[in-house]
Amino acid sequence: MSKNGYISKGDFLGVSYGTAQNKLKKLIMFDLLKQQGNNICYRCGKEIETADELSIEHKKAWFNISIELFWNLDNVAFSHFTCNSGNHVIGAERDKKTGRFRSSA
Repeated sequence: MSKNGYISKGDFLGVSYGTAQNKLKKLIMFDLLKQQGNNICYRCGKEIETADELSIEHKKAWFNISIELFWNLDNVAFSHFTCNSGNHVIGAERDKKTGRFRSSA
């Protein structure tokens, strides 16, 4: 509670207001995906059943390659969080020394 006796949005929600807004946006997006039947994982092809499982990923690696690939909606897919854990990146290989991904294209 603040000095003036009012409770902040974050205190009321139990998390920061920004975190709450991001979670709400994810819930809305997942609901829209489900309504359209688009809650299918890009990687494994199985249904994404909850918003907590939902991950947004890029089909082609963009970092140090192309800013346009980051913003290109045709390069965005949905997957299970566990399927998009960083263990596999389409269009990129993990450098064995640094652990970073590099384009294989």
